[in-house]
Amino acid sequence: MHPKVQFDLDLSDRRVDLIQNDIDVAVRISLLLDSSLVARRLFNSHIIVAASPAYLERHGTPDTPDALRDHHCLTYSNLNDADHWPWYDQNGAQQRTKVKVGHGGEQR
Repeated sequence: MHPKVQFDLDLSDRRVDLIQNDIDVAVRISLLLDSSLVARRLFNSHIIVAASPAYLERHGTPDTPDALRDHHCLTYSNLNDADHWPWYDQNGAQQRTKVKVGHGGEQR
C-alpha cells in the first residue's frame, strides 16, 4: 500500500540511545529508565531458575532464593541490575537476592 516506506530492522540486544541513533520504534525487555520516552507494555517477562541435574549433584540444590548467593549463576547481562534477582515472598512483597555471576573459568 505504501511502496515508498522503507525501514531497517536491527535485531540486537545492545543498549543504544534511541534518540541519538534516530530510532523510531524499539522493543525492549527492560524497565523504562528514560522518562522522555513513551512505552507500552506488550507482555510480562518472567525469570526462572533452572539447573542441570549434574550441577545440582555437585553443588547441592538451593532451598531458598537467598541460597542462590552460594551458586554460580548465568544472567542476561543487559538487564539493569543483572546480578540482583527479584522474587516475591509468601506475602507478595518483592525481595532481591544478589547472585554470583559466572564461574571464573572453573569447570562446572
